[in-house]
Amino acid sequence: SLVTSFLADVNGDGKADFIAQQADGLYASLSTGSSVGAQTKWAGFFGTTQGFSSLTNNPISIIDINGDGLADAVGFGYDGVYVALSTGNGFGGGARWTSDFGNSSNVSVDAFVRTLADVNGDGLLDVVGFKSDGVYVALNAGSGFGASQKWSSEFGTASAIAYPTYSVNPRMMQDINGDGLPDVVGFANGGVYVGLNTGSGFSPAVLWLADFGVNAGYTNMDSAPRAMADVNGDGLPDLVGFKSDGTYVALNTGTGFQATSKWLVDFGASTPIAYSTQSGYPRQLADVNGDGKADIVGFSAGGVYVALSTGTGYSTSSQWVAGFGASAGYTASNLRQLADMDGDGFPDIVGALSSGTSVAKTNRTGTADVIGSIAQGTGLMTTVTYGPLTNSSLYTKGTGAVYPQVELMPPLYVVTSAKLPNALSANYTTYNYQYGGLRSDLSGRGLLGFNAVKVSQPDTGLISWTRYRQDWPYIGLPMQAEQSLPGAGSNGLLKRTTNTYGCLLPQSGGSCSVAPGNSYFPYLSQSVETGWDTNGAALPQATTTNTFDTYGNATQVAIVTGDGFSKNTTNVYSNDTTKWLLGRLIQAQVMSSNGGSGGGSAGTVFVFSQTLTANTFNYNIRNAAASAGWDQSTPLQASITVAPGVIIGSRSTLIPAFDTDANFPAGSSLTLVNNGSILGAGGQGGSGGAWNPPANSTWTGNAGQAGGLALRSSTPISITNGSGTIGGGGGGGGAGAMMMCCWGTSTTGGGGGGGGGSGPMSQGGGAPGISKTFLPLLGTQGQDGNPGSVNAGGMGGAGGTGSVYGSTMYAGAGGSGGSLGNAGNAGQAAPSNPSYFFGGSGGSPGAAVVGNANITWTATGTRLGPI
Repeated sequence: SLVTSFLADVNGDGKADFIAQQADGLYASLSTGSSVGAQTKWAGFFGTTQGFSSLTNNPISIIDINGDGLADAVGFGYDGVYVALSTGNGFGGGARWTSDFGNSSNVSVDAFVRTLADVNGDGLLDVVGFKSDGVYVALNAGSGFGASQKWSSEFGTASAIAYPTYSVNPRMMQDINGDGLPDVVGFANGGVYVGLNTGSGFSPAVLWLADFGVNAGYTNMDSAPRAMADVNGDGLPDLVGFKSDGTYVALNTGTGFQATSKWLVDFGASTPIAYSTQSGYPRQLADVNGDGKADIVGFSAGGVYVALSTGTGYSTSSQWVAGFGASAGYTASNLRQLADMDGDGFPDIVGALSSGTSVAKTNRTGTADVIGSIAQGTGLMTTVTYGPLTNSSLYTKGTGAVYPQVELMPPLYVVTSAKLPNALSANYTTYNYQYGGLRSDLSGRGLLGFNAVKVSQPDTGLISWTRYRQDWPYIGLPMQAEQSLPGAGSNGLLKRTTNTYGCLLPQSGGSCSVAPGNSYFPYLSQSVETGWDTNGAALPQATTTNTFDTYGNATQVAIVTGDGFSKNTTNVYSNDTTKWLLGRLIQAQVMSSNGGSGGGSAGTVFVFSQTLTANTFNYNIRNAAASAGWDQSTPLQASITVAPGVIIGSRSTLIPAFDTDANFPAGSSLTLVNNGSILGAGGQGGSGGAWNPPANSTWTGNAGQAGGLALRSSTPISITNGSGTIGGGGGGGGAGAMMMCCWGTSTTGGGGGGGGGSGPMSQGGGAPGISKTFLPLLGTQGQDGNPGSVNAGGMGGAGGTGSVYGSTMYAGAGGSGGSLGNAGNAGQAAPSNPSYFFGGSGGSPGAAVVGNANITWTATGTRLGPI
């Protein structure tokens, strides 16, 4: 005879299996959905002669402990907690996961309750123990339990509000406020107390309802059982109590329980159909009709009775099966449980006698809350049928998931077929569906969707497969689609489309990185379509490359085929940067090429797409494409986007900030979308005039340097400069003049250096003029000019001063550098003698664009400097 039996899905097929404890270990009888298979030994551990002779003292649970979707064996031994992991066809060897929570004192679980619950929300069940001085927790690491930690000083046998035994004062782990973390619910003598879970401990207990305790007539769990389940379908567990005169309910509001009300005069010890004890006549709560509300299932002497929940009460009970009661030989020692044995998503009744195991399957009458048919105005009808994923002909469970992800095979109902009227209106087309690889993320992300969906048309023989990504942030996006027809194409394959994705941070335009407050925009970056004719001939491959801006607009769509044809579409949008409303397309340009003109390499095009999201200097399209693998002889299709806020600058006034380069192969096409700034280098300020000047300097201040070029186009290119700026570097400021006194025999004051012109890499301000003293009189040299900034030229330095026979003489100050696209200012003449000593001229502005004849402007935007 069976000593103890459990029901759990140990092989992950969505159907509960029968697990029996024998003297030498655990034995499993797997459910096939229509019967239970032969009993086989799954573990040589956890047997009645192996330290687990009494589940009162050393309880065993069959439950998934490592998050792989397979129920494992967990036993509370004398010296700790032991675990045997399920492999799907057996339990591994029992290993001790913690030396705590044992029963070395041989104390019953009634006095010191031990249970399993995911208290920190990571998807793994943790150990929760109720000792005399409070609640202790050991967190699950997936391969062992951590050190025991005290989470509460309440709910213990010797706490201020005492809970001497579970049978009189039960404590349950329930998510009572709907935050996803199980809380402690204690049934004290004076009522129901709740300690909310904070994720790292339980808050002080609060009385939620002064009922359902000993003082209210619930003397113990055998004569007056109490349970928790969602009886009204709001997602929160409610209180259900079975007193002698019927069933009582207190609904949960999330912050407390409402006043108790009597929902049914049934299922009590003194009701017409009597249930004198829970051990002999158990009552269980389960949703037996699939409406989302927990119903009552009672095992009376004459059979199993069910009362369905209406959300505000229970219907009159009715007998669902005449068995599993005392009249059928069942006593308190015989297993009677509810479990889904056939995988249809509804609980079945399982009973075990010494003569064998009996199952009464729930008679499912339909699937709740799904569309069964759609009627058209013409009278034609679309019909839809459904089935559970536990049907192996409908669904294939995936493999390879690693925690926190888990492969699933739940009794989730999905569409199995749809019958639609076709264009002829007289006939119908049937679509049959199959699914694979449903996964869930236990760390909080939840369902990740199916890995694959197959749709077949039996009328035409066409079959399509779509495979989906299950990694964040691309969850649910199709990564590959195939269409096939047996006997046609390439071994039946007609078309295959493979997709790759990118991800942008809309707030910055950079690549996606996880951080608080970030928004994420995953997008289809490239799609490659390969096809075959029905006779097997290969069709030209088509590659589509997309570029998006930070508002989600497709600014660039490039299509290239394997036979050399290409089409490049450039879109310009007007975006509302304040309210972030839907961008409006204000311009679209389409460029096409057959790839064969001008001696180009027909049939092959190198596609290069790049979004510049960080400041850079001296960008060259040819060099960038070559670095990406372009051989410089194949026609190039380049698409460059400068993200908002990004500056493309130059380190030298002699080199453009952005350069196309020249001599591209025939058939090439270049596109630039500038949403940032392309800026030439600022010119250097002139050096101040000085006595006995160097070779390139005079008493007169030197001229400022010319600003640098922003963009040079030596080959045809399409440019969209809608919200961007293209500006030449500002010219450097001219230097100030020196001042000489007394025909070179007196002290001289040097002129101030000119300021540097504006640009992302501005050249410095000019050097100061140097004073020279021939007489013992004081003179000072001019001051340095200031370097320019990105948007403003630097100030010129002040001129030097000197004193001659009590009179002050002044040298000229340097001129300020020019702003973007503007010339520098001239230096000042010497104020003391402006007729002889002149300031230097300001440097000329850098050009915004050189090679404008090669450019097709789709939007000119802001351009500063000569073009």
